[in-house]
Order: sequence, then C-alpha cells, then structure tokens
Amino acid sequence: MYFKLLILVLIFNFFVQKNEIFAQSQTKIDSLLKLLPLADDTAQVKIYRDLSQLYQRKNFKEAYHYAQLARQKAQKTQNFRLIGNTLDYLGSLYVQQGEYVEGLSYKLQALKMFEEKNYKSGLVSLHNNIGYTYYRQNDLLKALYHYRKALEIAENDQNVKTEEDIATYLLNIGEVLADLKQYKDAIEHEERAIKISEKYNIIDNLGYCYGILGKIHRAKNDYPLALNYLQKAVEIFKKLDQPEDISEYLLHIARTCVLQKNYPKALSYAQNALKTAEIADAKEWIKESRNTLSEIHAVMGDVNKAFFYLKKYLSLKDSISNDAIRRQSNNMHILYESEKKEAEIEILKDKAELQTAKLQRRNFWLFGSLIFLALVSALLVLYFYKNAEKQKANNLLTQQKKEIELRNTQINLQNKEIEEKNRDITSSINYAERIQHALLPFEENINALVPQNFILFKPRDIVSGDFYWVQKIKEKIIIVAVDCTGHGVPGAFMTMIADAVLNQIILDKNVTQPDQILNQMHVSIRKTLQQEHTLNRDGMDISVVMIDEKAKTLSFAGAHNPLVLFQNGEQRIIKGDMLAIGGLQLERTRIFTKHTFDISEPTTFYLFTDGFADQFGGKNKKKFMIRRFYNLLAEIQHLD
Repeated sequence: MYFKLLILVLIFNFFVQKNEIFAQSQTKIDSLLKLLPLADDTAQVKIYRDLSQLYQRKNFKEAYHYAQLARQKAQKTQNFRLIGNTLDYLGSLYVQQGEYVEGLSYKLQALKMFEEKNYKSGLVSLHNNIGYTYYRQNDLLKALYHYRKALEIAENDQNVKTEEDIATYLLNIGEVLADLKQYKDAIEHEERAIKISEKYNIIDNLGYCYGILGKIHRAKNDYPLALNYLQKAVEIFKKLDQPEDISEYLLHIARTCVLQKNYPKALSYAQNALKTAEIADAKEWIKESRNTLSEIHAVMGDVNKAFFYLKKYLSLKDSISNDAIRRQSNNMHILYESEKKEAEIEILKDKAELQTAKLQRRNFWLFGSLIFLALVSALLVLYFYKNAEKQKANNLLTQQKKEIELRNTQINLQNKEIEEKNRDITSSINYAERIQHALLPFEENINALVPQNFILFKPRDIVSGDFYWVQKIKEKIIIVAVDCTGHGVPGAFMTMIADAVLNQIILDKNVTQPDQILNQMHVSIRKTLQQEHTLNRDGMDISVVMIDEKAKTLSFAGAHNPLVLFQNGEQRIIKGDMLAIGGLQLERTRIFTKHTFDISEPTTFYLFTDGFADQFGGKNKKKFMIRRFYNLLAEIQHLD
C-alpha cells in the first residue's frame, strides 16, 4: 500500500512540475506577444524566434508558424544576416523532428546567401549545422567535409575565431572519425576539445566529448571505460536540463549493457531513454529506443513485448522515411514552376514580336499616307495657303512622331520585362542546378572509395536527367548510373525522386545486392508516381554495381543499361535486362538478373547512360553510336 501511495505522489509531483513549466512558458509567451506591436522589424524577428523556441517542444506547428513569421519579417529588413539566420533556424527546427530533407533545403538557401556575401561568421556556423544534418542521415563523408570546412574557417580567420566554436568543431569531427573506425584520430580530436572546454568552462561540450569517447571505447570492447564516459555525459546533460541529449546517451548505456549481457540493466536504461525522448518529442531517439527495447526483450525471451516495440519502431521509421521522400518530391514543385514561367515568357516574347511587326507595317502606311497628303495639299493650295498648310503639315508630322516614339518606348519596356523574366528563370534554374549538385557524391569521397576513377558529367540544359550515386555500406561499395525520363527541369525532377528512393532502399533498408535494389526501385517508383492508377509512364534506365572488397567480387544488374568490363585486355559487354524502372508493367512481377565476376585480378569497368553515344558530330553530323563507343573504351581502357 505504501509503495502504491509513493508512486501516486511521484506521478502527482511530475504533473505539478510539468504544469508549472507550462505556466512559466505561457507567461513568457504572453509577455512577448505584448511587446510585438511596440517593436521595430528587427526586434520583431527576435521576438518571433523566441516564441518559436518556447513552442518548440510542446507544439511543433506553432513553433514552425512563428519561425516562418520571423523569416518573413527578416526579409522586410533586407538584412541578409537576419534572413540567413532565420533560414538556418527553420532548417534546424525540421532536423530536430527527423525531417532532414526539408531542413537541409533551408540551410542550403542560407549557405548560398552567406557565400555570395562572404559572411565568414555565418558560413562557419552553417557548415557545422549542415554537417550535423548529414551526420543524422548517416552520410558520414559529407558530414566530415562540412565539419572540416567549419574548423578551417574558424582557425584561419581571426574575426570569427572563438575557442568555444573550435572545441565544438573538433568534437564533431572526432565523432565522425569514430564512426569511420579511425579511433586513434577520433580520440585525439576529442582530447583536444576537452582541453579547450575545461579551460573555458564549456560544460555542454564536455558532455558531448565524454559521450563520444564512451562510444569509441565501446567499439574497442572496453565496456567499463565506455560506461564511465557515458555516465559522465548523462550527468552533465541532466544538470543542463537537455532531455534530448540525456535520452541519446542513456540509450548508448543500454546498448553497452547489452554487449555485457546485463539485460535487466540494459532494459532499465532503454526504458528511461524512451521516456526522456518522449518528453523532448525527439523522434530520432524515440525510434532508436523502441528498436533497442525490441532487441532486449527478444534476447530475454519476451516475444510479445519484442514484437510490440518492433511494430512501434517500424511505424515511426517508415513515417520518417516516407515523409522525407514526399517532401523532397514536393520541393521539386519549384522546378515545375520555373518551367511554367519559362513557357509564359516564350508566349510573351512571341506576342511582342508580333506587335512590333504590326507597328512597323502601320508606321510604313502612316508615313506614306502623310507624305502623299502633304504633296497633294501643297499642289492644291500652293498659291493661296502655302505657308499655312506647310505649318499644319509640320505640326501633324511632329505629333505623329511623338506617338511613334511613345509606342517604341512601350515596346522597349515590354522587351525589358521579358529580359528580366528570362534572367529570373535562368537564375532559378541555376539555383536548381546547385541543389542537384548538392545531392551528387563529393569527388573526394568517391576518390577515397575507388581511387582509380573518372566521371564525365555534362548536363545539356543546366540541370540534368542523368545522375550518379556512390556509397559504401560496411565492406561493400555501391555505384549507380541513372538515366531518367526527360531532359532539363523534368528530368531533374525525376532524379530527385530516384535519389530519395535509392537512399531509402540502400541506406535505410541496407539492401546491397544489385538485382534486389532494382526490384525494389521499380516497385517504389511506380508507387511514388501512382502509375497503377494514372497514365504516367515516366521511369528510368539504371546500371548498378556492387563491389565486395572482402570477397573480391563485382556484382551487376541493369535495367536497359549494360556494363562494359575489361580483364587481361579482353572486353566483355554484359547487357542489362530489357526492362525499365517504372513505367508500363504488363508482367505480374518484374525481376532483374544479377551477374557476378571475380575481380581478384586487375579489372576495369564502365557504367554510362546513352548521352555519349547519342552525340552528333563529324562531317556528316551523324550519331556517334554505341558500337563506336565500345571501340573507344577498348582503345583507352589500358590508360590511367
């Protein structure tokens, strides 16, 4: 009875404390709303952002609403720093909800603005935030690139250098290096960050450093030392009242206890991690806590609870992945609008040219008529009204000249408007190109995975319907070449969808076999474009290669596109299946074929779309054609 009473008192105290927090928060909100009418535009930006932060943990819709108001008000001030910072904040708001595509979109807009203005303070912060966003998506090489850019700017520019910032960038780089299993370099970065943080009393950085060192020593199987560091991190974040970070490192303690086979203790920590993540509404750690609880219950033999948490984990995981794809597809609506405006400009241009031709014909007859009238008038009244009629004719000509000049001015204004719209559309498509390039793998990352390589990528219409995708999953390197339906803006729209689907299948579901990747891509593309219920027949031709470094094998599957492979100077052309990804499907199930080759001896291979073979050239302006292309590859394959 006493135990039940104690639980009741604890629950009551929890709700009382929670209500007190909400009451304090509401008081701050009311105070800020009263200040709004009295503040200028710059001050209102800060007030709206403060309101967004107060709503951040209890009502995302309201937090987003006030963040958007902050952005709109910042744009009125025309202060690029305010505008960029509000875009960065909006992006962080989405990232905290696990909605990385939307968050990255806002942050890239801010990065473009700060690069144009060469605003170093803003750039160093944005590179760090973008690195964190990529890290959350497990894109480690891109995360490392942006973290190192932030550290480079901070260390080389005295105007933006702060020891606190440098400590943050060091610990972030160390965390990525740890995930890349470069433990020695990772520990060195964390120890440097700890020295700076202790010197300047940067408490939260110490928490993050201890947490990362805990994960490193767990990976090195030193579980007691790992638990010691992770407990230190949890204690620091409890003092700072940062529930999202508390839940993250409680979960790491639980996983360490699982490795020690101390399942009751692991269960307790995982349950605390889930409760803390739910209080913070941290979707990422709610999802991971459910997954860990499912694994622990499974090991302990409680199948019902294991299945219960697995269902909850999968439902949240699917919702995050599907939302990301849906938002990425919706974001490409901007490209569609650009294409529509381009068509409108062509119509305006045609109308202007037609109007110019009509005015020229009218002016011709007008001048001819005036000259004829002037001559007839002069002959009829030569002797009686010569001087008076001549003056009238001159006056009439002057008036007509003014009218013509006015019309010419109107035409010039219309032409100027068309030129401005052309510039706007070109600027929009150039920015779309920047977005598309941001999704392509970095050259330095590809060189790290496959040192001997080259890429020829030359879009015809600024943005491209072709793209490539490279990632490493454990000991397997996945390389993909994709040719989407259409060129320019429509083709770029399809590449965004294809990139999102590849990320979901390979990175989220860990599918690495080329034929399985194509099988699942076909189903996902048809589902995303609703091709079962519409007349949409868009799709893509793809070639996928998986290199197994451990087994020394290369596996290939293709949808229309082939693989060209050379060993000992011998050329082999492995054709893909004569089936596309997406589009019309007459068969019941579409299955692709996998081909596997031994690459223990020197091997050269090529993936490509039809772009090169379809080029026109030579004296007779003929297509290059695929046979010439195969011969060309045979001639150059021995070169570096």
